[in-house]
Amino acid sequence: MLCALLPIFSTEAKIAIPRFFSSNMVIQHDNVLTIPGQATPGSEISLNASWIGQAITTVCAQDGTFTLSLPTPEAGGPHTIAIKGDGSEILFDNILSGDVWLCSGQSNMEMPVAGWGKVNNWEQELADAPSHPEVRLLHITRQTSFTPLDDLQVNDGGWTMCDSLYVAEFSAIGYFFGRNINTETGVPVGIIDSSWGGTPCEAWSTPQTLSTIDEYSYFSDFMKDGMYDGTAHENYRNRLFDSLGFPGNGADPNVYHPDWASAQIPQPFSRIGLENVDGIVWFQYQFTLPQQFAGKAASLSLGIIDTSDETFINGCAIGRTDHYSYFRNYEVPEGVLKEENIISIKITDNSGEGGFLASPEEFFIKVDGETFPLAGEWKLAVANDFAVSAKAGIVFDPSFIPSVLYNAMIHPLRVLPIKGFLWYQGCSNVGRDKTYAEMFPKMIESWRKVWHNDDLPFYFVQLASFLEPVGIQPESPWAALRKAQTAALDLPRTGMVVATDIGNATDIHPKQKQEVAERFTRLALNNDYGRKCTDTAPVAVSACQSKKGIYIRFSAEVAFDNGKGFVAHLSDGSYRIVTPVSAKGKKLLLDPCGAGEITEILYNWADYGQGLLRCAESGLPVAPYMIRVK
Repeated sequence: MLCALLPIFSTEAKIAIPRFFSSNMVIQHDNVLTIPGQATPGSEISLNASWIGQAITTVCAQDGTFTLSLPTPEAGGPHTIAIKGDGSEILFDNILSGDVWLCSGQSNMEMPVAGWGKVNNWEQELADAPSHPEVRLLHITRQTSFTPLDDLQVNDGGWTMCDSLYVAEFSAIGYFFGRNINTETGVPVGIIDSSWGGTPCEAWSTPQTLSTIDEYSYFSDFMKDGMYDGTAHENYRNRLFDSLGFPGNGADPNVYHPDWASAQIPQPFSRIGLENVDGIVWFQYQFTLPQQFAGKAASLSLGIIDTSDETFINGCAIGRTDHYSYFRNYEVPEGVLKEENIISIKITDNSGEGGFLASPEEFFIKVDGETFPLAGEWKLAVANDFAVSAKAGIVFDPSFIPSVLYNAMIHPLRVLPIKGFLWYQGCSNVGRDKTYAEMFPKMIESWRKVWHNDDLPFYFVQLASFLEPVGIQPESPWAALRKAQTAALDLPRTGMVVATDIGNATDIHPKQKQEVAERFTRLALNNDYGRKCTDTAPVAVSACQSKKGIYIRFSAEVAFDNGKGFVAHLSDGSYRIVTPVSAKGKKLLLDPCGAGEITEILYNWADYGQGLLRCAESGLPVAPYMIRVK
């Protein structure tokens, strides 16, 4: 973690460039590399690269910024880059020119080879890691931002070699994919892992994208020059919480709420009837000061608060602390205090005990040398109980706020030329499939626009099977989200990895990440490297009912490994399990088992798809589908 906070340049250097430039990096071959930086206005900056004959120079602008651009060589290396000027020098060595792939999404993309992930055969994978020196890794640190950034934090000081230490904590899918591509093509590969477990699609979407979607369209009211600030996020969060009906949702720190519940404060949550609450609670107190103290500066003592607090006096923000063990002692500036005062404290507690842990003697305000106790009867109201919110599909987490992950973990990387994107996400959007079907394709288009390249390939994983197997589940929210994911296939240069066959009913993180990476590899080899191979499974194109049963025709030859996963939707509205009889070439015959008129066939349409229908040639699994029967 310490390494992630260190800049990649000397602390004595006057030149500063983004942290994602470092030794050991891979640059996209046969492209143009742009390196932005900061230095003293008017200073001359020069760049020497081992593959170009003369230095590239520029003059730092009056706002302290500069940009250096240079062509990148064909695949190979190693190379060096030296940047000089303003009395300092930055040197990057052991650089390879090759292909750079950006991996993003939630925990199944983030899942490391070892660490908490421990994929299949992880010990041997770590032992083999050093034998792939042309695969380089850049691990982006988890971070959020209300506005788009130009730099970000990185783990391990920047780009690393495939040492077993670094591979252990790196995205398993990303590493295995990079290894596969390098082995198959001989081209050096750089993998950027910018992912965060449990996060929703909207957190990775651009503000512009969200402003075009009904659920988030009001964001456009907060946008200026294509960006928006924390006001929009706070507004969004309040809208969600308001729907839960907590009395504290409408709290205004400048308005006293006498109708709220009362409690003797200071005390922890467990002693005032909030023992089962993890969430946000507002506290308010009215106090009177002698007239001669109005407008004077003061010192406010609140002792220890668990976990975080935001404290206001008469609506003015006095202080904020985000730690459960720190003593709160805030300075009140001149002009805030009146004769009649309202102190409002917003406490956020995520787990365990919460609230005020101070003694009454530590609870006071001191003005002009005189102390006024604040212990006594306070008003309180719950603004959000996280358990209740979770049941309603609302999770209070900084990483869930729309656009904050795009702003902090994707936007800064836009200056790096890349080969394409790999994406594994969707679990956190289950239950909101209609919005996802609209948002996900728009997110892809916006990322391509940010990179100024509409042809960048974007490959993604359809959610793996999960939760208790159920034979008939037409209303499955997981199946609906999988269907929503396929909306992205209408875009050019997209591809989908099907993973229903490698799911786990009790573990949302399947261990077979090598298999997922291999399927990603097939997509890339076939579409981006000219290595013709089967990269997708057949799709159902038609279905008809005959005396023998239901015939389903596919785009290629299919086979089945078990008789599960097929459900017939009958004309009377009922559903019935049906079984496959035979697979001959592109045709699959299902036995209706005496069912009446069948209008539709569903395959693996459930949280946990149990069927094993596959491509006869490659073995790749067929994606879940619904098809009308004619």
